[in-house]
Amino acid sequence: MSSYKRRRLDSLGNHTDINPFIDIEAAVSDDDESSEELDYEGGQLLNDNDEYSEDEERVAHSRLYHAMQNTDNADEWSDLLPMLLPSRMKICPDNDIEPSSSRELIQKYGNPQPGGLGDNNYMPSATDIMYEIGCKVGREEAVAFKIMQMSTNPTFPIILARSVFAQSSIPGRIYVEAPSMQHAHTLACLVRELNPTHLVRLSSERCMEILSHPPPSRPEDQLWVKVAGKRKAWTTYANATGLVFTFQGRKSVVLIPRPPDNIKKSHLDRIFQDGFIITDFDAIDLKYLSNVLPTSSELEQFRECPFVTTETLAQASKAISMTRLKQYD
Repeated sequence: MSSYKRRRLDSLGNHTDINPFIDIEAAVSDDDESSEELDYEGGQLLNDNDEYSEDEERVAHSRLYHAMQNTDNADEWSDLLPMLLPSRMKICPDNDIEPSSSRELIQKYGNPQPGGLGDNNYMPSATDIMYEIGCKVGREEAVAFKIMQMSTNPTFPIILARSVFAQSSIPGRIYVEAPSMQHAHTLACLVRELNPTHLVRLSSERCMEILSHPPPSRPEDQLWVKVAGKRKAWTTYANATGLVFTFQGRKSVVLIPRPPDNIKKSHLDRIFQDGFIITDFDAIDLKYLSNVLPTSSELEQFRECPFVTTETLAQASKAISMTRLKQYD
């Protein structure tokens, strides 16, 4: 038996100013072992303060693993799951879910019972609820896979949504099918790339619209487009006119630089060449409007761009002239 045992905090007298989170160790004699030692009774791990050290938590994990392998009855290891839950829930400080038993924990996070195709469990119904959650732009598909990995974790699966998907044509958000707003909010807290403050319950009409939303078609070369400016890196270029073309085998957009951009510097998502900005088509949000044309001043600047064909310049010039004539009619 070890000569060092954990002394109870209440034996320290009236020292109420002591931090309760400090683990105090003290040497005691063998005479005090009967009241101070940790003991196993009936296979249950006991502790005077009901707190567990890292070593004890590893033991609990080991016992939990063997219990799960040897029995299908959750009641036989119902007291072990609450030991492991606090460390798991530290992932999300704002989480309000604190299951008091393994049965409640399984009901909240356990795997749902699979249904057959004959029961139409895989078909949309009036009870299906879908939520829109804000997401870091460019990380939509990665977040969907992350949520899938969380739900299929072999040790501690966290299933807060029945389904999740992202649309490449709808950047900055993902869509989840969750039982309640609380489940969707908890999921948004657990995943770093999600924004819990952007959480919207969708109507059935909006759900059908999103599910049937077609992916954007690739525009043809030499097509004029407008910059949406939704992404932070492109806010300066909101409503700027650009031209779609193929650059080094990739669909790209050429733009006229705006202050404070410097032609001599380069960024990860854009290249400065011949006095113009070239960016990958997928790195910028664009507005697909009909009859997009540059202004007269923009057209004069684009005449110096080697990526704009003579035919494109002539058609744009003619269209601008026709627009002016209609204005003065």
